[in-house]
Amino acid sequence: LSLAPIAAEEVGNRISSANEFYEKLGGDGNGGVDLNANYSLACNIDLTDYRDSSNQPVTTGWVGPSGYQGHFYGNGYTITGLVLDVSYFSGSNNKAGLFKSLGDGAVLENFTLEVSTPNNQPTVAPRSGYFGGLLAYISDATVGITVQDVKVKGNLKIACAPSAYLILFGGFFGEARDFKSITMIRCSSEVNIEAEHCYGPVGGFVGRMYSGSDNGSLSFTDCYASGNVTANTTSYAIAGGFIGDVNGSTLTMAVTFERCYASGNVEVTAGANSYAGGFIGGVPTASGCRNLYFTIKDCAAVGTKAIVSPSTGYGRLAGYANDANNTITFTNNIANAAMQVGDGSTHTDDGDDAQGITKWGKGVANDTNGLRKITTWTAAAPTGLGWSTDTWDFSGLSQGKWPTLK
Repeated sequence: LSLAPIAAEEVGNRISSANEFYEKLGGDGNGGVDLNANYSLACNIDLTDYRDSSNQPVTTGWVGPSGYQGHFYGNGYTITGLVLDVSYFSGSNNKAGLFKSLGDGAVLENFTLEVSTPNNQPTVAPRSGYFGGLLAYISDATVGITVQDVKVKGNLKIACAPSAYLILFGGFFGEARDFKSITMIRCSSEVNIEAEHCYGPVGGFVGRMYSGSDNGSLSFTDCYASGNVTANTTSYAIAGGFIGDVNGSTLTMAVTFERCYASGNVEVTAGANSYAGGFIGGVPTASGCRNLYFTIKDCAAVGTKAIVSPSTGYGRLAGYANDANNTITFTNNIANAAMQVGDGSTHTDDGDDAQGITKWGKGVANDTNGLRKITTWTAAAPTGLGWSTDTWDFSGLSQGKWPTLK
């Protein structure tokens, strides 16, 4: 599935400066933003010293518009200098990202976003919230949302106050719920994630998917997450190299990953009922949803750690999988045989079936040499993953790097 690139002149208002970017998309997440307008970047945008419409420095941090449903076309340009600060979280103001949320028919495509938290130091969240580099939250969409050819890079750190509740935290977006259709194509998250004293799901790409709308579908095709994921809390945590967990209600939801990988290390120090997986933490978690159709096909978990201490559930591909009343299908996936899992004292998950994860958690083990062979990625199943050289660049394998998107 793919959308043809749309020429910049066809998508409306041009953005040529940081000031225009702020004025058109609004850094306070409130009024003054035309949520239906189409925009295209005319150049690289540096938000390091961006100012408001009165030419005053904006000191409260970027929040982003809520419910944007236009077409944002990046023209291949890069947005730098975006600083996200969740220390202001209070009441309903609990979402932070380049966009707080997207609405019906939104399309984001063809740009790179570089993002950080203040001075790359932990930013304190006093209560629950949603946090992602590109997008905090997707909700209430009945038409469909598409994000393609978007890259997010950076370092995001959150520290939670003692009274904090749930933080849904991902390098690309925090949570998707109540959606009809979300399509992610050729997207990447090169974001290191660090959560201190927060509880809940964290992932290199997305924190959580939640089925709050019947017959919703979410697909990831030709995507990757390469950042490290670290969670440290006395409560519970669920962490995955790509996604934290899937959860929800009795409503039907379909989630599909095809030709995706996670390469970051996952390390969790937390309380009971905590999980870590090289690709996904929980599929779904113990309280999870029903009528879930979950598929991971031709994907890879190639990091070197999926550690959780104390050890509850872990796996090279998935930390936990509950197929009661759900259809969970893992097909032709590979995982790093040398991945250190569990509490860090073992390098295999072969005997760890207390949570039913042996069936789901391993992926076909490949040693380091096998993972560095181009044919492991490009050959057709069952000897390879069947990835296209038209989409993926494998030139870095011999230098110890993983595939990147062209």
